[in-house]
Amino acid sequence: ASGDFAQTNTCGSSLAPGASCIITAAFTPTAIGTREGSIAVTDNAPGSPHVVSLTGVGILAPVITLSSTSLIFGSRLIGTTSPSQTSTLTNAGTAVLNITSIAASGDFAQTNNCGTSVAVGANCTISASFTPTAAGFRTGGVAITSDARGSVPVITLTGIGFAPGISLSSTILIFADQFVGTTSVPQTVALNNGSGTSLAITSIVASGDFAETNTCGSSVASGAGCTISVTFTPTARGTRLGAITITDSGSGSPRTITLSGTGAAPVVTLIPPSLTFTGNETVGTKSLPLPVTLTNSGNATLILPMDGIAASLNFFQSSNCGNSLAAGASCTISVAFTPTMPGLLTGTITIADNAADSPQKINLTGNAVDTGPAVKLSPISLTFPSQALGTISAPQTVTLTNTGNAALTIASIVPSGDFFPASGITCPNGGSVAAGASCTINVSFAPTAIGTRAGAITITDNAGGSPHVINLIGTGTPSGPAVNLSTGNLSFGSQPLNTTSPTQVVTLTNGGTVMLTITSVDPSGDFAPAAGTTCKNGTSVAAGASCTISVTFTPTATGTRNGAITIADNAPNAPHAIALTGIGTDFSITTPPGSTNTATISAGQAATYTMTLAPSGGFNDTITMSCSGAPPGGACSVSPSAFTLNTTTKITITVTTTARSNAVPVSGPQGVPPLVAPRLDLPWLLWLLAVTSLGSLAMFGRKRASLAFGMTMLFALLCLGCAGGTGAPAPVGPTAGTPPGNYALIVTASTANGFSHSSPLSLTVK
Repeated sequence: ASGDFAQTNTCGSSLAPGASCIITAAFTPTAIGTREGSIAVTDNAPGSPHVVSLTGVGILAPVITLSSTSLIFGSRLIGTTSPSQTSTLTNAGTAVLNITSIAASGDFAQTNNCGTSVAVGANCTISASFTPTAAGFRTGGVAITSDARGSVPVITLTGIGFAPGISLSSTILIFADQFVGTTSVPQTVALNNGSGTSLAITSIVASGDFAETNTCGSSVASGAGCTISVTFTPTARGTRLGAITITDSGSGSPRTITLSGTGAAPVVTLIPPSLTFTGNETVGTKSLPLPVTLTNSGNATLILPMDGIAASLNFFQSSNCGNSLAAGASCTISVAFTPTMPGLLTGTITIADNAADSPQKINLTGNAVDTGPAVKLSPISLTFPSQALGTISAPQTVTLTNTGNAALTIASIVPSGDFFPASGITCPNGGSVAAGASCTINVSFAPTAIGTRAGAITITDNAGGSPHVINLIGTGTPSGPAVNLSTGNLSFGSQPLNTTSPTQVVTLTNGGTVMLTITSVDPSGDFAPAAGTTCKNGTSVAAGASCTISVTFTPTATGTRNGAITIADNAPNAPHAIALTGIGTDFSITTPPGSTNTATISAGQAATYTMTLAPSGGFNDTITMSCSGAPPGGACSVSPSAFTLNTTTKITITVTTTARSNAVPVSGPQGVPPLVAPRLDLPWLLWLLAVTSLGSLAMFGRKRASLAFGMTMLFALLCLGCAGGTGAPAPVGPTAGTPPGNYALIVTASTANGFSHSSPLSLTVK
């Protein structure tokens, strides 16, 4: 299969005359719009390969994914309810998911927050609980009915109910047929202790072809349970018996779980085990077939791979055995002798299967004589490169050699499909080729449609194995332009919200034969063409030439973001689309419940704040914390200061302040210590006054001496005020420490690429 298609089939490696087989095709679109492909069947019939054209349309649709498709509740006392278990439902599709109902069955109940619809990329939670109504294994499910395509999704629910007393959920286990030497899937038995006292476990022992593992340990508490898992590995065919023996401290010990199973194995019987072809067979001819009956005399299905039955050189086989054979069934292998040389020839039919003695062999013997013509073709098939519609390819050549010892008569050389013999052919149509001689057949390809084209040259002659076939295949391409994209989709991974991703590039090649004209290149979603794009509106691309489309992703919301680059052009199947997807990530910084972003302290105290960083959309990056706006005489620190944010994380911000001093500085610039003046005591001042008065009287007379005396007294008083006695200096100017007031701080969380979020803090200092 090719394109967005896959196939399975029941054809095996051969198909008897008149028989049929089934080829089943499935469609999984990788892009929106019409999608084309084919299934090519290559075989030994004329016209091989045979091609089935396939087409389908990709559309937008919701898709349900579940984080868990099964929930296991373990053991529970009848009538009591277990804690809830959850499964997350995500709409992983390309359209809104509309939910009709979500319903639980059995001994189970459910609650959910899904509502009636789930957006693309969004999710919701389904919670289930278990209330057993009876003892033993209890099963149920949660069925989700919606407009998503396919079967209704179901969350499988299992649990074990147990009644008061010591009990086993089952005392008998029967295993299905199991191939000898292989191990089965486990079966589980629950041991439940409802006795009111702890149950001591002495031993748990398996016998026969059985083995066990358990969760019981050395004791099982009252009201609790444990599980015993048993597997079956048969050592021989037929019924196999065993037991699990549980020895404990409770009444009724020991307890026994009876075990049984059947060892299965296919057995191949061949009748006859060898073949001898009587008479002489001419080289290059095919004898009448002889049958061998293959019987599966075992008790399990015999598996035969597609190429499981093969014949060696000089022999040919066909069979109706298919890919499997039920126990007791038979099929037939038909063997023919097709000698390629004279003499007594031996060979084998080899049968590969799942039986213990595989591979089995059928010995073959035949005698060949060389009395007629024989055809050898080289090569036996031709593959032509892509060819534009309406044009003819260069010829390719096949050589026919008559390897026999008599003249080869060619009755006809007939082409089929989009192929025909070309000039220069030397093999005579209606003529003969001498023994040991060769001739050539030249073939050309002229496709009449786009895609894979198959045909053959059929040669009818008088040699053994006639008609002889040359298988032919080629690919037709449009005679106009053709758009070939290096990829039909781009995935950008995770990208922080409102930031731009690195560029990714798609190459567009014109695979046609004429000029391609691009009308428009239109983005959708959170995606955009980037610098370096050469495929632009109005661009022309010559046949065989290429241009590029550079794309970036700038998410506007968290979660999965889908979009496309749509290219409108003049090529078939336009417009062409490149599907785009990416994941928007972000984080938040908030004050958690019970905390506050404001504080009031006294100078010298510290304020502590708590904040929470939470990632969303799968954010996973290294965060560096910083804090600004600390008050004078203070500092701000964050712990932790750097960490990887991939889950909700709490941080602590500490703001410190400095206490204001009780000492009062003297006048002068803030922070500059006052000058120290010499001490002026009273006797010194009296001497100064006396000397000043006498000097003034002598120099200036009585009136001027009075003036000088007054000035001297004023100077003395000033000196006393500046540094008189032993008192403290007068208070002048601001005090030291963190000043009182309101302060605004900012806490910032940043990534290495500059992506950041901030949150304010308020501090009042008294």
